[in-house]
Amino acid sequence: ATISRSAWPIRIGLVCTAALATMSPVTYCMSRFQCMARASLSGRARLDADISETDLKAGKAELQLGRSTLTAAGSAGLVRKELKASSEAKVDLAEIASFLPTGELAGSAELKANLSGSFADPTLDLELQGHDLASAAVRLQPGNLKVKAKAGATRVQLAGLDWESPEGTLHVDGDWRK
Repeated sequence: ATISRSAWPIRIGLVCTAALATMSPVTYCMSRFQCMARASLSGRARLDADISETDLKAGKAELQLGRSTLTAAGSAGLVRKELKASSEAKVDLAEIASFLPTGELAGSAELKANLSGSFADPTLDLELQGHDLASAAVRLQPGNLKVKAKAGATRVQLAGLDWESPEGTLHVDGDWRK
C-alpha cells in the first residue's frame, strides 16, 4: 500500500493478495482437533484512488477471487454533491458456492451497474445475465436469466426479467413509483 500526501490531493495505491479456505466441521480425533479444508480460493485486489478537498476519485478498483472478477471505477464530487460510478462483475457460482453451507449452485453470472446523479437523487442502472444457472434447492432445469432495471429514489423500472430453460420461459417487467 502506498499513500502519498503533499497537501492535496492524497493519492492511495493498494495491491494485496489473499487466499481463502472453508473448513469442514471440526472433528475430535486422537486427542486433538483437526480441520480439513473443503475449498480454497486465491485472489488479488487493487485500488488506485485520489482524494482532494473537493473530490474522491477511484481510478480503478479490481478484485479477483478464483475465476471471479469485479472491477469498479467512480468519483464523488463533494462540492457539487454528485456521483458517478460503474462496476462489472463476472462470477463463477459453483466456485463461490463452495463457501456456502449447502454449496449447491452452478453456472455463471455477469453484472454491469452504473450509478450516477446527485447525492440526494442517485440513479442505478443494472444489467445481470446468468448462464446455466442451477441449484439443488430450486427444482428447475438449468437455465439462463437476464435482468435489466433502473432505480432511483422514487422509482424502480424493471425493463425485463427473463428466465429461459428447457422447462419453459418467463418474462416479467414493471414499474414502481412512490
